[in-house]
Amino acid sequence: MIQESPARAFSKQSSTFDQIEEENLILQYMRKRIHQHCLRFFLPNAKVLELNCGTGIDAVFLPNME
Repeated sequence: MIQESPARAFSKQSSTFDQIEEENLILQYMRKRIHQHCLRFFLPNAKVLELNCGTGIDAVFLPNME
């Protein structure tokens, strides 16, 4: 039996996770609220260490906060 690492298995499914989020209005609303919250408190050009990266949706948003 060949076992796959959790990271590799997650990477294979990440596009599916993103698609599910894009189609879910509740998740879209929650993501928008999170981004609005970040914009209220993070200074322009702030450095952010994102430890809970998931598929990278927030990691793509955070460097572009201006």
